[in-house]
Amino acid sequence: MPAPVPRERLRTLLVVDDEEGPRQSLRLIFEDLYHVLLAENGYQAVDLARQRPIDAAVIDIRMAGMSGIELLKQLKEIDAGLEVTILTAYAALETARQALRLGATDYLTKPFDLHTIRDTVAKMMERRALYQRTQSTVQRLKDLEKEVQELRDRGDALHDRGALYGDVFHDINKPLTVIVGILSLLNRRLSSVERLEGEEMAQVRERLQTLNRQADNVIDVIQRYLGFLREDDRDSSTVSVNQVFLDLRELLRVYPGAQNRDISFIFLPEEIIAKVNSTDLLQILLNLTVNALQATPEPRLVEVAACLSDRPLGMDLWRDGPTRRFVRSPGFADQDPLVVVSVRDQGEGIAAEIVHKIFDSPVTTKPRGRGTGLGLTIVKRLVLLNHGALALQTTPGVGTTITVFLSAVEPNPASRRGLSAGPPPASSLPC
Repeated sequence: MPAPVPRERLRTLLVVDDEEGPRQSLRLIFEDLYHVLLAENGYQAVDLARQRPIDAAVIDIRMAGMSGIELLKQLKEIDAGLEVTILTAYAALETARQALRLGATDYLTKPFDLHTIRDTVAKMMERRALYQRTQSTVQRLKDLEKEVQELRDRGDALHDRGALYGDVFHDINKPLTVIVGILSLLNRRLSSVERLEGEEMAQVRERLQTLNRQADNVIDVIQRYLGFLREDDRDSSTVSVNQVFLDLRELLRVYPGAQNRDISFIFLPEEIIAKVNSTDLLQILLNLTVNALQATPEPRLVEVAACLSDRPLGMDLWRDGPTRRFVRSPGFADQDPLVVVSVRDQGEGIAAEIVHKIFDSPVTTKPRGRGTGLGLTIVKRLVLLNHGALALQTTPGVGTTITVFLSAVEPNPASRRGLSAGPPPASSLPC
């Protein structure tokens, strides 16, 4: 059984009714779940809303002095995100519709049953939490935008500003694409319905949650680049590889370019912790996966895989050639254990004249207007920043595999058994 929520962290429910009986009934129903405030008329309710934050309100539609509709307007002016349910003893459909147009969440007719009122208030509180998280995300974005502008205004902040800003815009373009796509879907959906409930409400809630996750991703990317400017030390960063795989899979589930594409994930059989910044690894894999998806116009399998190597790579195996390219950070520790993460496509491969410069300058094999060529330069930057190594192997007409090698936190002996991949052969990459 989950631990009870401390009283100081409970959400606040406002009950407004000019009859004592319904007010006290609702107080008894909800006093163990929320802070319950009671008001016998609209004027008291407005005063309470101005004095302290309120998450949700249950309002009687017909009251002396100020009607429930007028109170709804005033409460929304105080807090646009306040959740409101209207109670009425009259099944007046047009009045209920007016309340919904003014921002009410729902309406219930008296007498209401216990299950219905509990469910309605619970859903209001859930939407309130989502609204507050969205507002918090927007504020974080504004604060980061201000910080970026301040750094941009400093003439000595960055030696090569053009390159870094290009990387920023490239990296945030992917989550922003998801955000814009979801907003478009929501706008079309919301414009065609008067009231959301059941499965439709669940779909909207899920998309809003995805929207918030992608906004968080944008914020993390911006913070990462601000860290570049501040020269933050990232040596202590670690992350679960399987968790990043789960995040990537969720992101690709709503990414427009991944729709109707076959993407296979091969997870580590046990949790392995890699010595890499979590946002960096997610952006590395996202760039590589999107590149792999775009390697061919026809839907073909893209495989994202991970394994654990129990011995050094052996640098003599990784000499550059017409179909291979290998780069490593000066700080790369070629010693076990190593996390090996690869992204493999079944595209047309990469021409030999491009392979040798694929990680070093903006190069794209996509048609004009479809790619900037920044993706792999960003991948290289992030891999080297995290003291890793990066390998490419391509076969014309067969496909390309790009593999990232990162130091791992030493697993316990039980986890290590069955995970060892051994050294990679010269002819192919592991995983």
